Amino acid sequence: MNKISSATILFISLTILWLLTFTQPGQILNLKTLDLFRKPHLPHPDIVILAIDNKSLSVIGRWPWNREIHGQIINKLGEMNPQILGLDITFSEESNKNSDQILAESIENAKFPIVLSSELIYLKGSEKPQKFLLPLEQFLKNSKITYGFTNLLEDQDGLIRILPKPQTISNKTFLPFSLSLANKLNAQAPIRDMLVNISGSAGTFPTYSASDLLSGKIPEEKLNKKIILIGATAADLHDTVITPAGVMAGVEWQANILDNLLLSRSITLLPKTFPIIFGISLVIVFLFLYSRLSTYKISYFLLLTILTFPILSFILWQFNIALFYFSNLSLGIVLFVSHAIYRWYISEAEKRKIKQTFQPYFSPTVMEAILKDPTLLQLGGRSQEVTILFSDIRNFTTITESLPPETLTRLLQEYFTEVSEEILKTDGVIDKFIGDAVMAFWGAPIASENHADQAVQAAINMLKKLKKLQIKWQKEGLPFIDMGVGINTGVVTIGNMGSKTRFDYTLIGDSVNLASRLEGLNKQYKTHIIISEFTKNKLTIPVKQRSLGEVLVKGKTKPIKIYSV
Repeated sequence: MNKISSATILFISLTILWLLTFTQPGQILNLKTLDLFRKPHLPHPDIVILAIDNKSLSVIGRWPWNREIHGQIINKLGEMNPQILGLDITFSEESNKNSDQILAESIENAKFPIVLSSELIYLKGSEKPQKFLLPLEQFLKNSKITYGFTNLLEDQDGLIRILPKPQTISNKTFLPFSLSLANKLNAQAPIRDMLVNISGSAGTFPTYSASDLLSGKIPEEKLNKKIILIGATAADLHDTVITPAGVMAGVEWQANILDNLLLSRSITLLPKTFPIIFGISLVIVFLFLYSRLSTYKISYFLLLTILTFPILSFILWQFNIALFYFSNLSLGIVLFVSHAIYRWYISEAEKRKIKQTFQPYFSPTVMEAILKDPTLLQLGGRSQEVTILFSDIRNFTTITESLPPETLTRLLQEYFTEVSEEILKTDGVIDKFIGDAVMAFWGAPIASENHADQAVQAAINMLKKLKKLQIKWQKEGLPFIDMGVGINTGVVTIGNMGSKTRFDYTLIGDSVNLASRLEGLNKQYKTHIIISEFTKNKLTIPVKQRSLGEVLVKGKTKPIKIYSV
């Protein structure tokens, strides 16, 4: 490889590295790929959350509470002998003088350290704070009382990952809320940029309702010698943050930060110069080996390099060190693909040369056959009449937003297990799961004369199973789940379709599309099972039906009759 082409490759590689390391989209992608390494771990055994939850709002009253209530909570905690108390509640403005005085007395009389919440004030468009909103002076008389700001720094993708740092305003340094707590507990503050090593999703830390504390329902041993954080978890109070582990209450995020500070769990983010150095080294080695190794060995080298970067980053993650690897992974893939394209171009050039040399001795057809890969699979299928079923959960998007991921996964598993059982009982084939939808068909690969009966009977049984699940889920406090089913009978093309290495036994055709359209009509007609006139005409079993008239579905030029089962 000559000097000009080598210099060009080096320049392009440096440009790719810079774009994927220092630009905003590149940083987001690097952070998101590092998020793949995250896994839950046991939280600090002494951190406990006292939640201002829906139950507390129901028992004590609407928010904000009279500050006398907060004083009662602090007094009650005094009986529990906690290590420290962190109040993720802002007391920067005066309220009722009497209630303020009661709260101030409770704070002043507390025998344990207390950290109050404060806030940094930013001007629009400014990245540096201009003002610090402190708690009222009367709450800071006790030397054991301090404060820290609860502002959090979002990454460019809207997620929160970074450990907050102290901020300076007018030559005075202010500590973050969690760091103020850690200082009181003699923990060391981090020096470099650090990622929070999240313990788990929402609900990981032991959490008790504030109303249960006031009513004496929390055993003393649950709070004795504990690090207690008080904050809002009720959805109506909107104190939530979005993290790589999902949405959680702000107080839970503070608990995760404190967990990291006390147990030295936070993850050191290595400077961005590291991936740049690794990337340049890769390119230099590639250029050195290019003229010394065979094409296949160069490909193996690049493939090994592509795998090395995420593996190295993963190993470092186990030692709480974060190394951007997406930049170098992408560079390795670009080099691998570019090398493959270049070799393909050379190969095609050689084929053209062979063709020009030997074409006088062979016919064009034979020549083309010689040049083609004879091992390619000829994929396709045959025409056959089948009955196709599509089912779909109603309002699934809304349901996903109301449930945590683990609950949603369990619910879908139960649902798919039951409906799959009914499809298989009637000799149906489950073609695929598409999100919350199921596609199945009858009449192939085993031919069946009553495939329409089987499909309709399966749909009826699926609906019966769903009704039993609805009763079970209602008892568990889960949302109401309903479904729609569309069934159509017709001729399709069926067989193994796909690539040489990956293919599916599936079907395609207009009849498949019609079944899918019928499923979607259930919402419009407020029905559960809709069949086409083609399926109705094939039925031999007694099934209650109701005509829905004619409908012109998308992709059809003539209306068809449809029926509700």
